[in-house]
Amino acid sequence: MYYWLGTPSVKIKGSACDISYQSYAQINCMPPYGVGKNLDLVIWVSGEAYTSSNYSFRAPVVNSVDKSSTVGGLIQIRGDNLGYSGSSASATINGQICANVIVSSSMYATCVAPPGTGANLPFLFSAPASGSNAQVASASFSYNPPTIISATPAPTSGLYVTTISGTNFGTSSIGLSVTIAGQSCSNATAVNHTTITCFPPPGAGIDLPVTVYVKSQSFTHSSAFSYQAPTLLSVTSPPTQGGFVTIYGESFGLTGTTAFLNGKECTSLSVSTSGTKILCMAPPGAGQGLPVVVHTVGYVTEAQILSYQAPTISSVTLDTHGNLTIEGGSFGSTSDWIEVRVAVSWYRVDYVYETCLNPRLIVPHSMITCTSPFGYGSNRPLLLTVCETNSWTCRTGNGNFDFPAPVVFSATPTATDTSELSTIIGRNFGFPETPVSVEIAGNPCSGATKLNATTLTCRPPEGVSGPKTLLVTAGYSGDPGAQTVASTFSYSAPVIMYGVGVAGTEYQGIITGANFGPIGTSAIVVIDGVPCTSAYISIPHTQITCTLDPGSGENVTVKVSVSDDSINWMTSTANVFHFDGC
Repeated sequence: MYYWLGTPSVKIKGSACDISYQSYAQINCMPPYGVGKNLDLVIWVSGEAYTSSNYSFRAPVVNSVDKSSTVGGLIQIRGDNLGYSGSSASATINGQICANVIVSSSMYATCVAPPGTGANLPFLFSAPASGSNAQVASASFSYNPPTIISATPAPTSGLYVTTISGTNFGTSSIGLSVTIAGQSCSNATAVNHTTITCFPPPGAGIDLPVTVYVKSQSFTHSSAFSYQAPTLLSVTSPPTQGGFVTIYGESFGLTGTTAFLNGKECTSLSVSTSGTKILCMAPPGAGQGLPVVVHTVGYVTEAQILSYQAPTISSVTLDTHGNLTIEGGSFGSTSDWIEVRVAVSWYRVDYVYETCLNPRLIVPHSMITCTSPFGYGSNRPLLLTVCETNSWTCRTGNGNFDFPAPVVFSATPTATDTSELSTIIGRNFGFPETPVSVEIAGNPCSGATKLNATTLTCRPPEGVSGPKTLLVTAGYSGDPGAQTVASTFSYSAPVIMYGVGVAGTEYQGIITGANFGPIGTSAIVVIDGVPCTSAYISIPHTQITCTLDPGSGENVTVKVSVSDDSINWMTSTANVFHFDGC
């Protein structure tokens, strides 16, 4: 049997291993705190050292590692043989250092995880921290999965981003993706750990599910995203028979969108790819300020923005029975919605309107007839109003037309000295109270008086012969539609009552009568076939004096011609001239 000579001692990596039992073949001792493998073991016996380099502490075992937010942070490591309080250790997560490893006991340690994303990443724990003696334990580590709190609404076009708020998104767009209702939200970008931006797919709807994928982890919020509600800005005006219109706005769904104009569906509907325009076929209608209602998935939007086109008038005719025929467009489809007002006259500074009776829609949307009120004037305004249901939804169109112009059939000749009234016969001289004016050869025919719509009288100015230009004007002064008709007027022919030759310095003929004209009127006198020279009006209208050779006889023929323009002459002949007793 072999016996130890003296008391042995044992050291592990320079630290005493307290002996609790020894025999010739075995020493039991309590190792110091330590970690590592292939450590130096020295046994001293009787002053001699026996050395070995194959002592190893039990290898560390990692049972679990806490998760961390993607921001990183302090995590706890649980296991066995991790070391002792203050012992050296290191850790990595997916090759990145987990900083500030602190071993608190053989079962617990902590470190600060770096920012990152992912699940089941390789986790390595080394005790000691480094070197050939280090022993390494492996495990898996996962960052917390993403969560979604909310997503901002976006237009239906897919051209604008939504911002998703939540947690654990990381800062890398690698391995990041987002879906909305199962369709990709493109260009997903992690702005930071709590914010993602992406472009939603074109669509429509509210409370749609959003899923965020961060590498191998994902999270779904069942109702985080809604497309923006549509807004209505304007709509083009259709004709009253209906037609294609464009509705302008925002966030019109590319699918599932319908539109109603004044309660009726706008058919053949399509939506632009930008989601800002709807093209559809408007139903027939009339009026303005009418409702437009757009239905998209989850939303109903209304605005009073529809106005049908105002009536346009291309022609207005008035027949001899007083019936107006109006042609144009956007007249509506029922006579119940129509009113026609006509400017029948002018008073002082404005038109006087009256209603055209019994308006009837002869051709839907394009032709109306009605019974015109009595009126006068040219280019008179006509107002055509087409309504939907009441006066609040009406449109008015403007047109112009002419009442029949005055017509002159005749004007009675009058004496040249203004002593007589001329009676002018015609039609369309206006209302009984409508003023009329008459001119003869550019001079007023004074005291023009309208006896009725077909007869008027006036006192012609001094004049002679004819025909003269006669102008009859119906309308007030300043009336832009006053109508003037041109005709002719002639003064009464000269009347020769008596003629006599008078001896004197020169032998003169004196002819007495009527309608010879005023002083200055040109006169030609022929007595018994011989001109009586130097004829002139010696007494206005009633006497002509001329120079002639003496003669003899009674009831000699005398011819008198008078004119004020030397072009138009009036002539009378009578056998009433007497030479004086020669």
